[in-house]
Amino acid sequence: MVGKQGLKLLSAKVAPYAYGIKGANEVYRRIPSEKSKGGKRFDPSDPADKSFDASETEHLMRHCQAAYLASGGPGTQDPEKIADGGPTWMVGADGKVSLEAALANGLGDATQELELLEYHDHKATDTQAYVAKSTTRPGELYVVCRGTTTITDWLTDFQISKTLFEPENDSFEDDFKSCGGCCGQISFSCDYANKPLVHIGFYRSFLTMRDMIDRHVKHTLADGQKLKKVYVCGHSLGGALACVVLPYVLKVLNPATLAKNGTEVTLFTVGAPRVGTDGYVKMIDKLSAPLKAKNLYRTFRCVNDVDVVPRIPPHFLAFRHIGVLHLFLESERESEPNPGKATLVIGGEMSLAHDRSVLGYVGHASELVSDHMVPAYRAMNADQFAQSSASVDTTRAEPASA
Repeated sequence: MVGKQGLKLLSAKVAPYAYGIKGANEVYRRIPSEKSKGGKRFDPSDPADKSFDASETEHLMRHCQAAYLASGGPGTQDPEKIADGGPTWMVGADGKVSLEAALANGLGDATQELELLEYHDHKATDTQAYVAKSTTRPGELYVVCRGTTTITDWLTDFQISKTLFEPENDSFEDDFKSCGGCCGQISFSCDYANKPLVHIGFYRSFLTMRDMIDRHVKHTLADGQKLKKVYVCGHSLGGALACVVLPYVLKVLNPATLAKNGTEVTLFTVGAPRVGTDGYVKMIDKLSAPLKAKNLYRTFRCVNDVDVVPRIPPHFLAFRHIGVLHLFLESERESEPNPGKATLVIGGEMSLAHDRSVLGYVGHASELVSDHMVPAYRAMNADQFAQSSASVDTTRAEPASA
């Protein structure tokens, strides 16, 4: 068992709002990209390669980082570190750090302004999330979930029980407040291949968010604008929550109606753990089919090199990932086209590169944690800007330390 003090230390290390980490930007000899089964290497120097948009990725990663801020305050972000050169886009005109300020600043994008619609802070499960809209791009909606920073969060992560995904029949107050209810209904004899089973801790936290989603995620937004794009995002535990929020959003909005309206749905996760069974993945595939038929459905599962969190819960316990893998690999190998720069491999199973036993990565030591932080991900994405010969949106391409 991991003691509370150990959890506190671990939480402090993985807090993604930390930056300036010793060794975080160093280059190591790591997993060969050729071991990434079925993946395709993205070529940032080729203007014709449109398989990845580093500018959009930077913006969505900043949303994931902004989730660690609180409404009206800095949340888990340290204002002193901002004063020492941290993300100035988190600071408002009054000099205070807050989620509202970060959104009003467009998360550092001079062409964008965002407005907070609701901030969710559920004390019992320590679940935080927000819904925001773009005021400069009418019809764009963001549902963003916060990741792991506290002991309660880690206890949520470490649970390995599964439960049926049936939000229409469940509620946090009636079924999960005491961790009872559906907990006792799940056994190892469940049909993992066909039943939509999901990590019970992630599901429990999601249920506290359901009312917020119902209030804001609609075909016609509160300001009268038609919903054009909805982004569901999160880092770490927040990425897992995003994967649970996604099918609920699809159920609420009706995929056929979304497809008819031309509404685009995007799932974007950073360093997310596995979430559900094969049956859960099949359920999402079926829900998203009408959108896929019209190229209105996108999924991005960003993984940074040896980040340990995407390797849990274990694959052998029937947990599976959701989303198209975008794997950032650092390398000093002469065989790489740009030695010392991040290589991005998109798609495929990545089984040999990414699904090895966690014990196989013990030699990477602190990298297992430092690779998990949002700024580390942003640094890898920034390498795609640096290697690109094409023009990029410089309002989003500032250094990842900002």
